[in-house]
Amino acid sequence: MRIYLPTCILLANTLIVSAGNIDNQSIFRISKEEARATVISYENQEKALKAVREESRYYLSLNGEWEFKWLERTDSVEYFRNSSELGGIIDVPSTQETEGYGPLIYLNWDLPFKYDPPHVPEKNPVGIYRKTFTIPRSWKEREIFIHFAGVSSALELWINGEFAGYSQDSKTPAEA
Repeated sequence: MRIYLPTCILLANTLIVSAGNIDNQSIFRISKEEARATVISYENQEKALKAVREESRYYLSLNGEWEFKWLERTDSVEYFRNSSELGGIIDVPSTQETEGYGPLIYLNWDLPFKYDPPHVPEKNPVGIYRKTFTIPRSWKEREIFIHFAGVSSALELWINGEFAGYSQDSKTPAEA
């Protein structure tokens, strides 16, 4: 049975999200589920018909405060991914720009960077997000998924220091 976990969660204690494969034109996903409708598992039909995901014992929200580090370029991601402290806090869900990191971007017809395929701009901001959490013991035999409702550009997922997945498809849901 599959479990839907909103915004962010996985079977580990520490979750780190960053971006790094964006330069490779042949990689758009690694260990990412095929696109599908968002679903939640419920323990009985009554709760499923109510469709209030927070009432499912198979749902764990990671919304709230996350450790955060904003970088202007991707070249120092590796150092900060392994750093014990990122130095900042950010609310999830939110956007880096509305939380004060980087310039606000509002465009309805142009791109916020120079269009030069297949090259990625040298100045390519990235946010590193980290969250520590505990998976309920009752989920031990269950298949667990993490759900990202929308990420700009790309994300790498690291769990307890191990690479767990990659998604590159701006603003579309991604599950691993």
